[in-house]
Amino acid sequence: INNVVLQHEYTANKFWDTVLQVAAIPRHQFNAMWLHRVLTNCTMADRDAWWTIWLKDNYYKDGTIDKIIQWAYNCKNANDETVKLICLVLAWFQTSTNRKLRDCSTKALICLLCNRWNTLLDILRLFESVNDPYVFERIYCAAYGVVLRSELNIIHYAELVDYIYHTIFNKDEIYPHILLRDYARNIIEYYIHIGGSIDFDMAKVRPPYKSALSLNSLSNDELDKRYEPNPDAPGFEKYHYAASHILSSMTTEHGRGIANY
Repeated sequence: INNVVLQHEYTANKFWDTVLQVAAIPRHQFNAMWLHRVLTNCTMADRDAWWTIWLKDNYYKDGTIDKIIQWAYNCKNANDETVKLICLVLAWFQTSTNRKLRDCSTKALICLLCNRWNTLLDILRLFESVNDPYVFERIYCAAYGVVLRSELNIIHYAELVDYIYHTIFNKDEIYPHILLRDYARNIIEYYIHIGGSIDFDMAKVRPPYKSALSLNSLSNDELDKRYEPNPDAPGFEKYHYAASHILSSMTTEHGRGIANY
């Protein structure tokens, strides 16, 4: 596969499409657990370079990606193992830059995981160290949706709350993502609202939070020298233009005095 199939665009596209088609088959060599290991071991940049682009090119009506989402919307009686495998795939759809795909697959996750407290906790644990904030955020968004839509099970809910507290909030620095923090906090807040009891300090769960702001600041001159495209320079590539567009879109009113942000 590495030496032949993935070396050609057509066969590579067919391969990943086939992987999704067998993703929900327990014990299949190339099911969603295998895909999860592959994607987890990638850096975010490497994963974006192939998986995210593949998602962009293959998300269309009645394609395999769309069929997985539609199946999740309408699933009634699938066993927990099958649901877990499909949830892994739906979670990895969150790396997409396509907002519609992220939204649809998030809603599909909620539909699949309703009243499946143990499977929800399994999914959260599997993505505990994911290196893509898009994925981490949407997993907790889905978890919040599941909590609000599921039949109350105070024992399983208490286990979820304890896990979220220790994973997200019981730390010196809280994960620096405002939406993820809000989803995680509100899962705990709702638990208290319905009468659940806790044995930790809610002050840690509620803002303000303590997180380091990591800045690697470059001057405008340094940015221009590093990223501005020069068509006459040796080795000039089109991707230099992409870097330039991204940088200009992030220019603040104070950065160059053009009130552009």
